[in-house]
Order: sequence, then structure tokens, then C-alpha cells
Amino acid sequence: MELFRGDATASIQVVELLPDGTARIAYQEDSIHAVYPHMVPQDGLPNLGDDKTYLGEVDALSTEIAKRFITHEEEK
Repeated sequence: MELFRGDATASIQVVELLPDGTARIAYQEDSIHAVYPHMVPQDGLPNLGDDKTYLGEVDALSTEIAKRFITHEEEK
């Protein structure tokens, strides 16, 4: 039996270009973590398949990154 679970960690940096032509890191965060599907056993779930797991994990990770830049209400 195949079990599926997506797990990804990313880092982001926002680089600000200054008027004098130099750049500086305006924001940096390491270890942004996302799991797809949420609240599943460590081993994963059967019958998801590679495509659904990959697309779900990309969506979950991009949502976690977007939360750093968009005002939102926390999920409960």
C-alpha cells in the first residue's frame, strides 16, 4: 500500500533596492513549514496519488508564505 503526505520547508527574503543603487535585505524568515493534507498521520494517507499530493503541498506552502504579506484572520 502506498501512503502519501506532502511536507515542505522554505525560506524567504525580501530585497529592497535603495536610491543609491545598493540593496539590503528588508525581511527574512527561515523554516516556513507546511504539510498536506493537514492533520494526517506522519506516514500519510492512501489513495491520494503523486499529483494531488504535490499540488496540495505547493498550495499549502504558498499559502503559508502569503500569510506573511497579506492581512488575514487566523484559522482556528
